[in-house]
Amino acid sequence: MSSAEQTVQVTLSLPKDIYERVARAAVGERRQLEDLLNALVAEGLDAHATVRELFERVSEQYRAPYRRG
Repeated sequence: MSSAEQTVQVTLSLPKDIYERVARAAVGERRQLEDLLNALVAEGLDAHATVRELFERVSEQYRAPYRRG
């Protein structure tokens, strides 16, 4: 199955200043706006997951001594 068959079309509302920043970045990187938005969403999800995993690890380390005592 091709990548195009595995996509879902969505409608997204952005504040105008955010849209303009993305549009300028797309021009600067010589990318299609849609491609850059896709990459930004994917990177944001990866970063969010990483932060969540770090928080869970730190939280577990913090709670561990209390379970032993």
